[in-house]
Amino acid sequence: MKKILIMLALLFALPITGNALKFEEISKEEKYFKTTIYDSNLTRASSNYAITEEITQEEYEAFNPNIMPLASTSTITTYKKLTTYLLTNGNYYRYKATLEWRNIPKVRSYDTIGIGHYSSVIIRGSTHFSQTYCPVDDDCRTISSYYEKITDTGSAATFKVPSGDLESLEQTFYFDVEKRNPSSTVIAQQASGDYSHAIRTVTTTQARNFNISNAGIQYDSSVLDYFDEISQASVTWSGTW
Repeated sequence: MKKILIMLALLFALPITGNALKFEEISKEEKYFKTTIYDSNLTRASSNYAITEEITQEEYEAFNPNIMPLASTSTITTYKKLTTYLLTNGNYYRYKATLEWRNIPKVRSYDTIGIGHYSSVIIRGSTHFSQTYCPVDDDCRTISSYYEKITDTGSAATFKVPSGDLESLEQTFYFDVEKRNPSSTVIAQQASGDYSHAIRTVTTTQARNFNISNAGIQYDSSVLDYFDEISQASVTWSGTW
């Protein structure tokens, strides 16, 4: 009897490595961005307060975040990398987006990270968000507080960006999906990751005034000027599911 109990204890102590817990990457897309944020009093050709351009990986990695701009500068430039992943465990799929900051943004209010998708899928379980940041001369921390938004065409997390003197900052958002109609056949999927950074201080109500779809995070016109805008990082899949 004692031998049986020992064997059972060893069995339950073994790590679970079944198919349900192991996700494999099908595809991903990485995009790199440079955003120039203008002082509201600066005269310029565009009426936008933030202008974003997509750049190469080489330009992104060449930027040195330790070289600080002059204090008198009328613009602020930030660099960030957005990656969207499509993964599967053989039974269902996972959509995941990450945003990595090359340099820490000056304005830190409420940002949003989201993933748009076709209405043929729905969330299986819950959405998951985490934010990892490393203060200068201190241990790194991970927090997971966020405001969730779920629609038929996407989901998003709105969150407070950490304050203080930081040397790294990254956000991650993901969720698993299953077929909306279990008896249907899905022949195509698209997951479009997007990120909106508040370039001015905003309230949670303003930060959550958006729609999410494969077209990305789309803010209401009343708050559009409070956020920068980047293009989505999208991954696609075709087959029979």
